[in-house]
Amino acid sequence: MNREEFKLPLLTVKKFEVKPVLEIIFNTLLFNRMIHKQLNVYDVCCDIFKIGYVKMYDSDIQDKIYDDIKNIYESLFEHKTSMVVFSFYVKMEKKGFLTKYKEKFIWEKWYIPIRYSYKPDIEYSKIQPYFEQILTKL
Repeated sequence: MNREEFKLPLLTVKKFEVKPVLEIIFNTLLFNRMIHKQLNVYDVCCDIFKIGYVKMYDSDIQDKIYDDIKNIYESLFEHKTSMVVFSFYVKMEKKGFLTKYKEKFIWEKWYIPIRYSYKPDIEYSKIQPYFEQILTKL
């Protein structure tokens, strides 16, 4: 089986933009890949970028997103640039010689390079096309 891979261009953001950007990207990807399930969602407007996105009410999913964003955020300030890899997978049961086991099959991967910048002159006009590029790949 093949997997799809999407490599996004490098996104440079300011410190206060890192968490909202990742939250928008993660929630958008999750919502679009879970559309076949009945989801309890609501619209969120991000005032920083003047963009809306869908967020799920599921607290377990949101907690996992916030934990991952926190780890990425801390890592980003140590290294200045990070490659965020967002994967979708299923666990498939395989038969071994004497036993059965589950193997993770990754069917889609997103590579999201992100860089933290101290420069206050990053153009907001570059953020909107970045989000549009994600949506066109979905």
